Amino acid sequence: MYLGWCDPDPTAPPETIPVMRDALDAAGVTYTIDVLTTAAHGYAPPGGERYNREASELQWERVHSMFRRNLPRD
Repeated sequence: MYLGWCDPDPTAPPETIPVMRDALDAAGVTYTIDVLTTAAHGYAPPGGERYNREASELQWERVHSMFRRNLPRD
């Protein structure tokens, strides 16, 4: 699982990150959490009012890398 966590984000303040990590660890989930301090929630979709190219490119690289590692190839 990949999570791009924006700080600041009033819907998910940074003090909730340890709670998320604990829950994912307890569930045995493999994950990466990047804390993004230069982007706002909703940063990934190009053309959106909160689009942040640097954060979006990092997110898509992380997601594509996760797919390459975990999805079967034909």
